[in-house]
Amino acid sequence: MSAAPVSPLDALGVVHVLSARSVDPADAAVLSTVEPRAFARSLGDAGYTVRVQQREIGKKWEATLARSCEWTSMVVLDAAGMSVRTTSLPTYRDCLLLEAENGRLTSVAWLDRVSLEAGRTDGEVVVNSAAGRRLDDEDGRWEARDLPEKSVMLSRSLLEGRGWKTDMPFRVV
Repeated sequence: MSAAPVSPLDALGVVHVLSARSVDPADAAVLSTVEPRAFARSLGDAGYTVRVQQREIGKKWEATLARSCEWTSMVVLDAAGMSVRTTSLPTYRDCLLLEAENGRLTSVAWLDRVSLEAGRTDGEVVVNSAAGRRLDDEDGRWEARDLPEKSVMLSRSLLEGRGWKTDMPFRVV
């Protein structure tokens, strides 16, 4: 059975339903007919042009897309005033996280924003995500759930291994 690509209008309709927080399983049923990469391309055509992350491991595929990315630069002095650290902090707005397995879309999450910032050491990155909404395919039924706001400290190498683009100027001056 071959999955039909979803038009940008259909893709935006699902995104609108997710971001409006009023998900009806009938609205989400269109996701069962979507070929994941075609869906990601449709989303790109519909304005989700920033590819934050993408990876494939075996039969599992993941991608994170955003409508925009804003950069904020910051200069931080250590407690003793002996060193200065400059960071550029990306904030991705209107984000979609897509997951697929065996060529079938299994999850779509919407987050208002995801930001990365430098951790306490050069190799650490803090990932902050705003609250959002997620749709998961549970044995053919799409289930919706809220996602809480959260912050997680991760190593840069772990993020890069998961396909995140971390080529940001995190450095100690």
